[in-house]
Order: sequence, then C-alpha cells, then structure tokens
Amino acid sequence: MKVRVTLPNSAGELQLCPTESVHTAVHEAVGISGELVIMCNGLNIPNDGSSLQDHSITEGSEINVSGGGAKLRQQKMLEGHEHWVFCLVVLRDGSLVSGSADKTIRLWDTTKGKCVKVLKGHDDAVVGLVELKSGQVASCSYDKTIRLWDIFMKAGKCTRVLEGHEAAVYCVLQLSDGRLASGSDDGTVRLWDSGSTSSSKKANAPLMTLQGHSAAVTSMLEVRPGVLASSSDDMKVLTWDTKLGKRKKVLQEHTEPVTAISRLFDGRLVTCSADSSVCFWDSKGKSVLQVLEGHHTAPVAKMVQLSAEELGVTCSFDQTLRLWNLSSGDCIDCMEGHEGVVYSVVELEGGRLASCSTDMTIRLWGFS
Repeated sequence: MKVRVTLPNSAGELQLCPTESVHTAVHEAVGISGELVIMCNGLNIPNDGSSLQDHSITEGSEINVSGGGAKLRQQKMLEGHEHWVFCLVVLRDGSLVSGSADKTIRLWDTTKGKCVKVLKGHDDAVVGLVELKSGQVASCSYDKTIRLWDIFMKAGKCTRVLEGHEAAVYCVLQLSDGRLASGSDDGTVRLWDSGSTSSSKKANAPLMTLQGHSAAVTSMLEVRPGVLASSSDDMKVLTWDTKLGKRKKVLQEHTEPVTAISRLFDGRLVTCSADSSVCFWDSKGKSVLQVLEGHHTAPVAKMVQLSAEELGVTCSFDQTLRLWNLSSGDCIDCMEGHEGVVYSVVELEGGRLASCSTDMTIRLWGFS
C-alpha cells in the first residue's frame, strides 16, 4: 500500500504493508530510531502493534511523523543588536524582523545570516511587532508609542506615531476589521485607526479604550471577528467585544502572570505563564483541557504551533526552547544554546525556527 509520509523536514511516498504494525513499518521505512509520534487523519496512532488496516488507513493517505531522530538543532546565529532582543515577526515574503532594547528594528536575510536594514525612531526598547495588511509593520515600545513603518522603503520610513498610552506598550495586533489593538503597562487595551493618512493629533489618538485589567497587558489574540482576548500580569485573560468596547469573559487558571495567549490550528486556546506552565483551553475558553508543566523551570514566554501540525515549541526565561507533541502533551526535545532569557520564537519558511534572547542574539534552528 502506498502512503505519503511527511517528516518535519521532508516528505515522500512509501510502500507499507497494510497488516504490519504502523510504528514498525514507518521505523523501518524512514530509518529513524527512537519513539515516534505518528498522526493520520488528525488522530494519534499508538505504538501498540496496530496496523494500517486497524486504523482504516487507505491507499494515498498522508501520515505525519515526528519525534525519534528528528531533533531541532541550532544552525545559525544572527548578531547585530546591541542590547536584549525582545520580539520577532516573520513577514509574508519570509523576511524576519526583530525589535530590541537598543531602540532599533532590524530586517534580516536569514539565508545569509545578515542584517539588511536598521530602523530607528523609538526612544526606548522595541518590544512588539506585527505586519499589517497594508504591508507596513507596526512596532510598540517602552516609550509609550506605536509606530508604523514602510519597512521596504530604502530608508525604512516611519509613517505614523500613535500616542495615548500612559506607560510602556507591550503588544500590538491588527484586528480583522483593520483597526490596531495595543496592550500596555497602564493596564488598558486601546484600539486605533490603522488606515488614517492624517498627521493630526486626533487622527493618531485611540478610538476606544478597554479597561478591566488591574496590571500590565502582556499579549492579545483575536479569537474571532469582534472578539479580542488579552492576557495580563493580573493572572487573567479577559475577552472583549471590540465593537461595543465591553468585557465579555474572564479566564483564570494560572497562579502567576499570564505572559502570552495564542491559538492552535484546531481552535484550542493556549496560555503561557510565569508559573512555568502552559494551559490548553477549549475554543470558547470555558475550561482547561490540559496543562503542560514540570519541564520549564522559569516563566514560559510563548508557544507557537509549527506547520507540522502536531508539534509546538515554547521558549522560556530558563534559556531553553522545548519541542512538544500537542496531541499527547509530551515534551519531545529541549534546545539549549541561548545564554539569556528567550523572549520569542517564530517559524520561518521551510520549517526552521528563529528565537531571540537577552543574550542579544537571534538563533536559527532546524530539524536534524
């Protein structure tokens, strides 16, 4: 029986015996030693001797394989920032952009490992980045502002400065309706018009202020059009009606500040926390489905799901990144190399990862 087998860094067709153990057949076919995670049709195939037939796997089915010898290893280190590197974003064209405590934003060629552009304008650390639908990049900073950049202009021009927060701005996000949302150390979420071309103070002031958190807002996620979730140092996640500006729901499970909120491809919500754990919630945020803990030894800064859908990566203040099976909740691998807090991790084209740290570096990782 011919099936398509997809590994983290390769794919191809294999001829497998339909009555043989799936795990045994795949082990022999791909030449990987060690425990494998095998998925087909969204289901985890257990290592219990069951066959392709037992799981109704038919000719032409696609099997996703991870674990075993597929380990993430550092491939390259990008240097150039002169202070801590706080944030990363991958643009639609595959470019990598970073923000740093050295007050700059840098555009990188990850193939050559070189910085190709430096943007200056913020008066303090740059801690959040997002690409807008217009192709511009929005950045937020400890200087209490949000700046919009035409990053591909020769000089990387700053086109607008949005002011209104009363403290450092930690995160920025574009909503599906085009508005920008920002979260701040002042405990508020503010919504902005991202499309205005006016330079007037009124045009660059917030459209709406959402108040409800009792501490800094650390990250945001648009759960669906019209509904925004924000995480906070107050240990809560709040959801908001962004049309009416009203609070909808409170999610609380962590025992320390919530550092990040994101969503998996299957709709589950993910929260990371200074309590060193990661919580998976149902898509409506009503209940915690699973808690990943006991591996990181310091605050977890972020989790990102990889294009190999059953895999996720976390980064932490313990200076490591960890690779997870998102179905079982098992920690598959631990990546060491950074010499400081790892604040962010993103997936690049081709399944590689980029991470940034207080060691002033960006490191690129790939599956060996």
